[in-house]
Amino acid sequence: MARIRMVAAAAAALFVFAGSAAAQGGGGGGQMMAMMSGGQDNPLFAGITLTDAELAKTKAAADKHAAELKMVGDSARAYGMKMREARQSGDAAAADAAMKASQPWQDKRMAEMKSFYADLRAGLSADHQAAFDKNVEAAQARMQRPRPQL
Repeated sequence: MARIRMVAAAAAALFVFAGSAAAQGGGGGGQMMAMMSGGQDNPLFAGITLTDAELAKTKAAADKHAAELKMVGDSARAYGMKMREARQSGDAAAADAAMKASQPWQDKRMAEMKSFYADLRAGLSADHQAAFDKNVEAAQARMQRPRPQL
C-alpha cells in the first residue's frame, strides 16, 4: 500500500507541476521544461538561486529525461483514466485490473523520476544539494498527507 501511495504521489507531483506551468500562460510545454530544469516556480528549487552553470546542467537533465517522462506520464494517465471510469461506474473489478495493469508503468516512472532527480542534484553545488534534498523531503511529506475525499 505504501508503494502505491509513493507511486501515486510521484505521478501527482508531475501532474501538479504540469498543471501549474500550463496555467501560467500558453502551451505549458516550454514552461514545464523550464520549471523542471530549475525554474523559479519549481518547489524543488525553493530557496535556491541557481548559477548559470547550475541552470545549464539542470536544463540538460530536464532535456535528457523529458521524452521518457512524457511517455510514461501519458501511459500512466491513460491507466488513471481507466481506473477513474471504472470507479465512477462502480466496477471495482475493472478498477483493480486497471491498477494492476498500470504497475509496470508506475515502476518505470518511479525509476525515471529517481534518475531525473539524481541528475538534477548532480548539477548543483554542495550547498544547493543540501537545500534541494530538504525540498525533496518536504515535497514527499506533502504527498504523504491524506487528501480529503470528494
